[in-house]
Amino acid sequence: MIMKKIFVFIILSFVAAFSCVAQKAWTVETVPNTRLQSNNIHVSDPDDYLTDVAEMHINTALCSIRDSVDVFLVCLSSIGYEEPADFRSRLFNYWGIGDKGKNNGMLMLFVEDQHAFEFETGYGIEPVLPDIKCFEIFNHTMLPLFKEGDYDSAMYAGVLDIVEVFGGTVPNELITDLPDEQVYDELRAEKDKDIMSSFYVWFCIFLFAIPVCSFLSFIANRKDDKKVKKDGLDIKDTYSIQKSDGLKFINEPATSWSGSAWQGGGCARSLTFGLSAIVWFFVTYVVLFALMKGEEEIVIRNWIAVITIIGYLSWICIRHNRRTLKMADKVAKDSLNPRSVYDKARNYRRTQWVNILAFWIGWYYRSIYEDRKKKCPEMFCPECHEAMNIDETVTLPAREAAEMAHEARKFTSVRCPQGHTFIIKEQGKRFKSFTNCDHCGAHLLKKESTKVIKVATYDHTGLDEVTYVCLFCKEKTVKQVVIPRREHSSSSGGGYSSGGSSHSSGGSFGGGSSGGGGYSGRW
Repeated sequence: MIMKKIFVFIILSFVAAFSCVAQKAWTVETVPNTRLQSNNIHVSDPDDYLTDVAEMHINTALCSIRDSVDVFLVCLSSIGYEEPADFRSRLFNYWGIGDKGKNNGMLMLFVEDQHAFEFETGYGIEPVLPDIKCFEIFNHTMLPLFKEGDYDSAMYAGVLDIVEVFGGTVPNELITDLPDEQVYDELRAEKDKDIMSSFYVWFCIFLFAIPVCSFLSFIANRKDDKKVKKDGLDIKDTYSIQKSDGLKFINEPATSWSGSAWQGGGCARSLTFGLSAIVWFFVTYVVLFALMKGEEEIVIRNWIAVITIIGYLSWICIRHNRRTLKMADKVAKDSLNPRSVYDKARNYRRTQWVNILAFWIGWYYRSIYEDRKKKCPEMFCPECHEAMNIDETVTLPAREAAEMAHEARKFTSVRCPQGHTFIIKEQGKRFKSFTNCDHCGAHLLKKESTKVIKVATYDHTGLDEVTYVCLFCKEKTVKQVVIPRREHSSSSGGGYSSGGSSHSSGGSFGGGSSGGGGYSGRW
């Protein structure tokens, strides 16, 4: 059984690690600047979305308007979770596209996994190529071709529209300059190497995070395990019956079943919920964040990991709730109030967390708890096990009546169809303001006054004299209470630090800059 769990953990770690590094994202600093090889090159396509023929036609067309505008096309598979509009602006200014004095640069950015095509224009060409013109070029010319998956035709058609805007003429002689494939091959090899390195890192993180989280969960649950071992707590709601003045009083249990189905099973809980925390973090990272960014392709690409995680969380939900319901059924058979048993089982914090983690099946189990609760009577008779109903005709003794009047206790009279009458005496934290009187036994002893005998200082303890009075027999009780020594308070100061940032640009462009003009298209 242990080997089976370890095997499942390792498989989940592999799936999670592969999904996290399924695709290496390009950054502004790592995008190949192919202009360094030749001034006739206007395309950087490290992921080979364009054919060589299409690149040569685009270079030829853009060289024809080089005196008016310096246009550069970048085609990338992914930029991670960055916004394409921000990425294009930073890449434009990082390379310094266009001439510094004219600011006549233009960047066209294609991002495949986000289905994004971006236009970034320099200050100098915005009057000739405003944002509305970029909108028309993309939506009227390029968008239909993008939807068909014809990237070559889409980008070349957009380039021809830009050439027409600037009054250029495409020459018949084709420029054959292309980026050195060896540079691309080296980048791809380095990218694959980074992917494997990232995989090993993520695999180790997931593999070691599981036992770490499990260990922390075990430490958190250790207290419950020790309590079960020390006190020998039973899962039943035990109660006692006392006779007084011809009446039968039922004392509710001071410590009853909490709703946990895992008492004494800290190790099992640790493995279960430690791993659940890991996979829930992963599904949040991969699915929810991707959907918020509009990157549904990431979810589709990782469908195996997503289905695995959903299946695992469903198994956790089923396993936990089946065990809890089994325990609840057992407790309800011998409980005075079986409905409260199902309430405890449903509202137990770990049951709630499990049903939240697997909310697609958790709602079903919540309805099961409610259904079983409705099928149970309010209370069972301890003698004949038939349903009992409240009976208000019973007269309480003077002491119990006084406790009820001062809200120090709560008594409820119940009777079954067989005529068995009981008085239920409730216990709980809300009655802690009173204690039992040593003279009459009534639960009506209350603090009346406090007198300081010795003041507590930093060097020695203090002493108070507390006077209690019983609201039933009026007898007073005086007790002395030791006050602990005072402690010095500690304070700490804080500071702040500030830092600067530097901006560097590279490439063989003319040092142009952009003010953020352009257009963002999606298909």
